[in-house]
Amino acid sequence: YEYSLVQPVSSLQKQNKGTRPLAIVLVLDDIIGKLPHQGGELGMFITRSRHFGVSTVLTTQQLRLVAPVFRENSSAMVVFKIPNHEELRKLRQEIANFDQAYNAAIVQQPPYSFLYIRINGGVIEYYVRFEQLLFKV
Repeated sequence: YEYSLVQPVSSLQKQNKGTRPLAIVLVLDDIIGKLPHQGGELGMFITRSRHFGVSTVLTTQQLRLVAPVFRENSSAMVVFKIPNHEELRKLRQEIANFDQAYNAAIVQQPPYSFLYIRINGGVIEYYVRFEQLLFKV
């Protein structure tokens, strides 16, 4: 399907005629400097369209520059080794038990390991890569 912010997602569902659940993935790859600080129209689109089967993947090297509307509506996060102390501080402030999970999934693992954080119904699950559940909060 071709999509623009002008065409409502609900009209895409009608075009689909219920034959199969609609699934759209919007990938925003390292465009943080191009987004309005509060999310703007794109933030509104992302928070509302997820109820219609639209998922968004947002990549960034600077979490601090991601609008709060994007961070607060996230259901998963992948974190690689972070050399920037300000970025680490931001994650520690926003995510419960982040230090414990970061150390177990990244610091104590081989190079290129990562932390996968999944938010599921208010429960935060921490994984080493996508393979091993560390703990839930």
